[in-house]
Amino acid sequence: MKPERWEQGSEFHWPQISVGVGATPAWFTESVRLASGRDALRWLLSCGRTDLGWRRIWVPTYFCPEVLASLETVGLPLVPYSDGPGFEAPEVSGAEPGDVVLRAKHFGLKPLRRLRVARGAFVIEDHSHDPFAEDVARSEGDFVIASLRKTLPIPDGALVWSPKGHALPAAPAVTSNRQAASGSRLAGMVLKALYLSGGNVEKADFRELLARGEREIATGEPSGMTVFSSKVLATLPLGFWRAQREENHATLVDAIGSCAAIDILRAESGCSPFSAIVVFETSALRSIVREALVHREIYPAILWDLGGYAEGDDRAIDLGRRSLSIHCDFRYSKEDMRRVADELVRAVRAGGG
Repeated sequence: MKPERWEQGSEFHWPQISVGVGATPAWFTESVRLASGRDALRWLLSCGRTDLGWRRIWVPTYFCPEVLASLETVGLPLVPYSDGPGFEAPEVSGAEPGDVVLRAKHFGLKPLRRLRVARGAFVIEDHSHDPFAEDVARSEGDFVIASLRKTLPIPDGALVWSPKGHALPAAPAVTSNRQAASGSRLAGMVLKALYLSGGNVEKADFRELLARGEREIATGEPSGMTVFSSKVLATLPLGFWRAQREENHATLVDAIGSCAAIDILRAESGCSPFSAIVVFETSALRSIVREALVHREIYPAILWDLGGYAEGDDRAIDLGRRSLSIHCDFRYSKEDMRRVADELVRAVRAGGG
């Protein structure tokens, strides 16, 4: 048996679960369950187009480009508006009756304030980055979506819910494509857990499975959530894990301390940040630090390199070019987070920051 290995970031592994800890929010049980966030959005937009007469969708400039590209398949024109993490309250004054506005609770940093739109326009709130915050239950949006696999160790899963009580059809059937994608991802998660515990597994073994699952879950028709993920959800300690994420974020911020070459986007009280969003002085310094962290088995994410619908919003594009997302979820201890902070500061200084 090989010795236990350490790494931080990247895809979830299959964890040991403390069953029965925490409570399930009421809105959770009222939701329609789908396979992924982009499935949830495409399915909801198709329903809105057919049943509610939706004509256009307004999308924030700071948003996952791959997801926005997938929305084009629905057939609704996409209209960008300026919004991103740390931005002031957005204005969508051009929204008209029959339009739908997509809002994002970027990185779970602050609650979504009420958005004033024209009478007859609809609002979809995306709470994927902090799906079990109290403000979800108080949402004034027409619909809420959340991609659960972003914050939970499940191979597939997303929710759609209507705070205003709009009728929603039953979830679509689980497609063979999504069943295969979920199976690949689950196998990769289990192999990664074995790798981390010292098993006779190589990184390439689980990385290929996880990558294949990610490709498969991004193609094909919208699907329902698999039975496996749906059943596992009922056992997860949602509140406990959310609190751990908040504590880990605070630990990392405190351990980094004052470093003039970087900034960390701050969260409002009551929020549990999705990750630590570290903003560097330059995109070049970000690249240097990212390479150094990867060399030390720390795998931050780039969220996101923007283009397309962000064109013309220099603030959103610049933030995407200069930032890294550092994981702080329940997988890690405070000691892990302090270790990441030390490596980050060391890399910044070595890079001339």
